[in-house]
Amino acid sequence: MPALIESKQKYKSRIIRLPKPEFYVLYNGKDKWDKGCLKLSDAFKLTEEKDTYIELVAKIINIKMGSATVDIKKNNELYVYS
Repeated sequence: MPALIESKQKYKSRIIRLPKPEFYVLYNGKDKWDKGCLKLSDAFKLTEEKDTYIELVAKIINIKMGSATVDIKKNNELYVYS
């Protein structure tokens, strides 16, 4: 796997631009799921919204047979898992 950043200098004082991370939740449960994403902060015990210093949002992809939101037949791993 190639390095994300090609650099000979180990430490820098400027921001290094990285590829945007993406997070997914694969749902194949029995219940109807109408949310499009999940937020990690929903699981925190917060007193105020400003208490959150980090947020992670994961897109939900329904992979249940018959109601999948993506064409799972194009991906053998998703097809088998569903």
